[in-house]
Amino acid sequence: MSIFLLILSFSAAFTAGSANTAASLGELRISGEEDQAMHLHGGAAAQLGQASFSLKNSGKPTALSVTQVEFLTGSDCDVPPEAVQSEPSVVGLSLEERQGPSKLLEIPNGKHDLKVYFAHVPATYSHCDRFAFRVSFESDGQQAVVVSETHVERVTDG
Repeated sequence: MSIFLLILSFSAAFTAGSANTAASLGELRISGEEDQAMHLHGGAAAQLGQASFSLKNSGKPTALSVTQVEFLTGSDCDVPPEAVQSEPSVVGLSLEERQGPSKLLEIPNGKHDLKVYFAHVPATYSHCDRFAFRVSFESDGQQAVVVSETHVERVTDG
């Protein structure tokens, strides 16, 4: 039972202070979604190369692009990561139902899952290390910034 409580408290700590944010570009709502990654204790760092978002377009189809990605880190369990470590170059965007990233996507009406791909950055988890990506989106001359957090877990071999 104590293992269950430990897992529950670990999970609750991240849920309570999530770094994920949301913003709107006209009738397009963009929300950061949590990602997961792992690395082996004492091994190579996890290589993070994407961030996840949910979209809701309540209007006509609209073009969407990414102008900047910032890799954020922090080491406080209760505070979202804010320190900019790097600005990985953007590879492109992809809707879950489409193949391959593109620099410019047409977002149809409705709800969609979006992945933003960028040059990989290394992340290793110790105690309370947190990682997120602050992504600047552009649509029809408007800009919005949304954060998506990635939970990195350190696992032991065996």
